Amino acid sequence: MSEAWHFDAYDARAGRGFVTYRRADLAQATALEGGTWFVGPPDFAPEYVASRAIAYSAARSYFGLGLLDGEGREVAFPSLAAAVDFVRRGYYRGSGGDGPPAGPGGAPPGAPGAPEAMPPFEPEGGGWAKPPERGLDGVEDPVRRLLMEIEEFDRSVASTARGEAREVAWSANDANDANAGLLLSERLALAGLRLAVEQVRSVAAAGSPAQRLRQANRLARLGRVIVRAGLAGPFTALARREPGLDSWLERSLWSQFSALNDELKDKTDLLLAYLLAGGSFAGLLDTYGFGMFQTEPLRSDLFFIEPVESDPIELLAMLALPEPAASALKLKPALVDVPSLFHLLYAAIGTPQALLAGRDVEGTLDLLLFAALCVTQPAIERSQPPLNFRDNAGMRRALAAYEAFNWLVRNMPQFAFSEEVEERLVSGASEFGAEPA
Repeated sequence: MSEAWHFDAYDARAGRGFVTYRRADLAQATALEGGTWFVGPPDFAPEYVASRAIAYSAARSYFGLGLLDGEGREVAFPSLAAAVDFVRRGYYRGSGGDGPPAGPGGAPPGAPGAPEAMPPFEPEGGGWAKPPERGLDGVEDPVRRLLMEIEEFDRSVASTARGEAREVAWSANDANDANAGLLLSERLALAGLRLAVEQVRSVAAAGSPAQRLRQANRLARLGRVIVRAGLAGPFTALARREPGLDSWLERSLWSQFSALNDELKDKTDLLLAYLLAGGSFAGLLDTYGFGMFQTEPLRSDLFFIEPVESDPIELLAMLALPEPAASALKLKPALVDVPSLFHLLYAAIGTPQALLAGRDVEGTLDLLLFAALCVTQPAIERSQPPLNFRDNAGMRRALAAYEAFNWLVRNMPQFAFSEEVEERLVSGASEFGAEPA
């Protein structure tokens, strides 16, 4: 029986574990002398603990004793780094399987789960709309490269034997490649448009004051992310080109205000302003004014008095996820009422191969990139002086795209495990341990 890294105690839900280099002798537990390594959030840096007895005492509370496979055998790891990555990925995947309570975010109670098909995003041929082809010779699309690397990761899993782990390399984007940045920003704008339409779908005209305020908060915060990341122009340009979006908006929103037919001629141009006004038509008229609305300046003086996003994780939990992306995540219905961008982000960085089961993987990766933007954008804004929305939109757009993409790549798995271990992460069954003595 060879030595390897094994868990003495493991708490998947909290992302904590005690890992020891030893034989698979958990059942006997005859040698408690020597130390163990504790791993946990936020940085998952292993810390040496002088006595294994602490790990066994932890198994009498919230920890499970060891980490066992379906046949009751201990799961082994070839290195401490691999065991650490297992804990980190299990924690992320677990977050993607339940998430924050439904109270502060998500769709309002009673929101329809699957209303009418949306012509702009569910065309007859299936799938979602794609960014326009720009014909940039010699430019590799970073998202498509990431998709190929996820497929390669999935193949590595299939060829990894039990007890082994293969180190994974993900390619980051070259921050000096302006053309690649252009492709990334277009994908972010398209993801923002999909999310905007999904939130509009779940807006309820009736409801308690608390529910209506929650809806307004969600719409306005999504709009601010789009504008402050320099995506207002691409967002509106894509909205104009989407076939059927103008008629869908007319049925869904503008028909309630037939007296404003003349002012609502350019319906798609007003979608972003509708978000920023929190879904309030009075706010849309009073704050922006139809005649004054423009896609680039967007009354920039108004946005600098708005606070920088203070809780991006709460925002992610508020944003309802389009069904094609949610279907690939295998979320537990008992724990997840309304799948959100929060669930997508943490399930994907824990088990990216799960995305390959979706109906439109590339479109789902666009949404994943936008989730990373929500996380990284506040730090970008705090590190810079106020920018002019008219003159610096292009620079802000490029910086936002690169920061989001690179953050996403840095948080991808560092090791590929065997199919059995990976399936435990995907299914959330990784907390199985032995009964405490």
